Formats: sequence, C-alpha cells, structure tokens
Amino acid sequence: MPAPRGRDFEKTREHGLVMSKSGADRVPAAGDVLPERLAVQLIEQLAQWLRGRLPEARDLAVSALSGPAATGFSNDTLLFDVTYEIDGRRASRALVCRVEPTGFGIFPTYDVGAQYRVMQALHATGVPVPAMFGMERDPALLGAPFFVME
Repeated sequence: MPAPRGRDFEKTREHGLVMSKSGADRVPAAGDVLPERLAVQLIEQLAQWLRGRLPEARDLAVSALSGPAATGFSNDTLLFDVTYEIDGRRASRALVCRVEPTGFGIFPTYDVGAQYRVMQALHATGVPVPAMFGMERDPALLGAPFFVME
C-alpha cells in the first residue's frame, strides 16, 4: 500500500491529527500531521529501505517525520533522524527524503533521479550540496520515486 502523501491532508487538527480529505497518495507536506497509523507505516517503510542500504547497522530506528518550515511545490520533503549501532557504537544522522510529486505540480515533468545524479556529481566537486545517501526508483515503497540525502 503506498504511503499517504501530504497536500491532500487538511490543516485542521482533531486530537493532534490531520484528517485526510481524499485518501490520495501523498507524503506529508510542511505543517501536515499524519494520522498515527499512517505515520508509523511511513516510518517503517523508510526504516526498511535504510536497513537495505546499511546492512551492517543494528537496531536501526527512524525518528518522527517532519517537513521543512517553508517548502515549495517541486518535491515533497521529509525530514527525519536515523539512529543505529555500527561496530559497537551508536550513530545518528539527520536525513532528508525528497519524493517526486504524483499529483499537482508546477512543472510539466519531474525527475528526482536526475536531481539525485546532478547533486551527487556536484558534491564530488566541492560545490556545497548535501551528500547523497541513496536513490529509490521503484514507486512501490513510498508511492513515487525518492532519494535521501544528508
């Protein structure tokens, strides 16, 4: 089941949760709060994906998800921390997940794969861009292709 995606969630809160207007397939946008069961599902999907990229990590956990204070319409953005144990030491990383939009968009086409490759190439040259962590082209996990960066 694809993860719920953000712009289709109302901003009105009931018991601290934002209720879905349409059941559409969106990740949280800035200011959105997901119903707990959907947030837990999305966190577990990200944790599963991260475990595949950090096979030596033990006790991997993903924090609560949030969105940036200000965001545009070009991609959906998730902010989170991942903690794990590696070689007997605890590690923590602040990560950002960019998800290709599946509904309304301001551009005619989106390609997070191209964004990932460009940023990865720029990072190698010393241009101040985040380090790329990984790319997922299969939309089955989060409902659309995505990449994760530091």
